[in-house]
Amino acid sequence: MILEVTKRAQNKLEELGFKPNESVLLIIYETDGCGCAVNGVSRLQEVKPETLTEEEKMVETESSPYRTAIQKRAEWAYDEKLKIDFSLSANTFQLKSPNEMLNPRMSYQPSV
Repeated sequence: MILEVTKRAQNKLEELGFKPNESVLLIIYETDGCGCAVNGVSRLQEVKPETLTEEEKMVETESSPYRTAIQKRAEWAYDEKLKIDFSLSANTFQLKSPNEMLNPRMSYQPSV
């Protein structure tokens, strides 16, 4: 799997305090309240590298200094190529693939 973080998304993440040298951008696949695992919703969360568990997997990140990871249990839900973008008009992050829009309004949670 290869993930691209667009320049717009990088700029917004850094504006929100994300530190690419200290943190990993984790894509979490939420299924609570969605009815079943197929109807999950992706969200972004900033985590420290040392907090990643064996249930999470680092993903190759293209064209950016960002380190990214996904949950292994949700790997089936994503295409081989993904893109995290930021929509200026909707003021939100988006998760896309060449085939579809996976989440047009993806939330971001900074590290606690």
